[in-house]
Amino acid sequence: MKQENEFVENTQVENTQKLSEKSRWETFSKSFLQAEKGFLFMLTQQGRQNTKTTMLFIMLTVALSTIALFVYANNPINYNAGCDIACYKDSDCNDDPGTTDKCNNGGTCNSQCTNINIAQPNSSPTETSTIENHNQEANKGNWKKIKNRYKVQKHETDIEIGNEKADYFEPSVKFTKWNGENYLKLTMNETGFETSSLSGKKIKTENSKKGLSIYTVESGLKFIITFKTKPLTNTYSFDINGWEEFDFFYQTPLSEEFGEMEEYVGDDGDIWIRPANYASLDSYSERPLDVDGSYAVYHKTKRDQVIGEVDYETGKFMHILVPKATDAGGNVSWTEIFIKDGTYTVTIPQKFLDEANYPIKINDTFGYTGIPLTGGTSTVGTFYSNGYSAPENGSATAMHLWTKSDLSSKLTMGLYNDDSGPSSKLRDTEEVDFPSVASDVAATLDTPLDITSGTIYHLAYMAGGESAKQIYDTGTDVDLYYKTGQQYVSGTLPASISSPSFVSGRRYGFYVTYTPSAADSCSCPSSGHWEITSGDVCTLSTECSLSGGDLHIVDGSLTIVNGVTLDIPTGYKIIIDKASGSKLIVEKGGKVVIEK
Repeated sequence: MKQENEFVENTQVENTQKLSEKSRWETFSKSFLQAEKGFLFMLTQQGRQNTKTTMLFIMLTVALSTIALFVYANNPINYNAGCDIACYKDSDCNDDPGTTDKCNNGGTCNSQCTNINIAQPNSSPTETSTIENHNQEANKGNWKKIKNRYKVQKHETDIEIGNEKADYFEPSVKFTKWNGENYLKLTMNETGFETSSLSGKKIKTENSKKGLSIYTVESGLKFIITFKTKPLTNTYSFDINGWEEFDFFYQTPLSEEFGEMEEYVGDDGDIWIRPANYASLDSYSERPLDVDGSYAVYHKTKRDQVIGEVDYETGKFMHILVPKATDAGGNVSWTEIFIKDGTYTVTIPQKFLDEANYPIKINDTFGYTGIPLTGGTSTVGTFYSNGYSAPENGSATAMHLWTKSDLSSKLTMGLYNDDSGPSSKLRDTEEVDFPSVASDVAATLDTPLDITSGTIYHLAYMAGGESAKQIYDTGTDVDLYYKTGQQYVSGTLPASISSPSFVSGRRYGFYVTYTPSAADSCSCPSSGHWEITSGDVCTLSTECSLSGGDLHIVDGSLTIVNGVTLDIPTGYKIIIDKASGSKLIVEKGGKVVIEK
């Protein structure tokens, strides 16, 4: 979420030594190859004339290789631990000669890169191996290039840039999560990017009108677009593939709820906004500036932590933040974004384009963590809840909540029945501590709770002290219910809640941990194979047409009653495991049809 306000992008290279080692190895390799070519040329001219001369040059070649390798291993380039980028060549100095470089004790980038220190000869092998081990660890998360595609993994999200099947560079980014179950791919509606390159940890490409620079930061991916000259229109767009399975919730500007807002620097160094009169309010909302007017992206149905399967957490897939435009003179303007029916459109203020010093850069940021990004104050003695529909039958054992507190404080969570809002309590959790930074807090239910698919349960909490922070997204399909004047008791929420108030569309970072109930193998599946297991005694009393699968009775029986037909598609069959005593019984009037 952090906003860069420099015209030159400020990125951190985590693997400085690895890059330096690579550059140093390339330098050595070139020197050695040049010497070797000289020897080989001489061999070509003289080798056939004199066998002894040939052997002499081979021995000299091997000796040179050995000496060079020894010098390389015992004279490593040494950098201070605080370096953010190796000052090895001018292009590494934040892409701009004359800017301040952080290598060693600082300095100014120049074409000679004089800030390199050479370690003393005879450095110990132990030190060298330690650096190598550190480099291997730091190298995790680096881009991997396959033709015109780049891949990396961050926060359990697979990120792909480009398309390896294309013979040009495709300006696209694809996010894949949850063991590959779901993805979103955004492709910029722009052509002419023939090639791309990897500079440090930035992917770069350009055409006649625009340049792109793409790289990851801790919580998201930066997609920097450079307009070399004034564009013909003040909009650009991306096509979104995979959007049909997701909800894109617009984060309405807080000024529409609270009026005048003020900016301040948050604990994370970002620029945040809050109501100008926040000090006189009992409760208020605050958020990073680039969240105001952004989109929170949630899956339509998937959420919760499923034991033995996938941890969907809150069901949040990503967050598309509001881009900022910066011109060559340092002038800044915020854009507006709009997402509908698979198209993401960015609008740049026309006045900014008319008056800008070109080139200008637009800072698109795609956040790939599942954390809600708006915060609010939590009042002592107030009960808060969201209602969610259980995705399947199972047994809930724990609850989770994304939250934080500026002071040492406690909280208790619980599950409630739904009656147009929270009503009677079903379970409490243990009391747990609030974290000092925004985190996923987990608490175990006092006893497991059987949940039923499609039933709404309210996930609730109360804070045991001041300065607790609510963390949520707005404009969603889930309402916040709250009830003031409640007594906080450690590990015990109120037995029931009557006539709560509510705020529309405020979705907290709640989810549950549950174990799914054993599947019923007697139900005719909508697609795929039908396996009857676990000794189930099944009766088919309605028509069943399998789609793309066999009927396999592994352990159990199936009876097809009078007037009912089981249809097996072409190319599939019926398998009955006799060793387990399995049976298929077709009553008079029942029928099995195996399509040819």
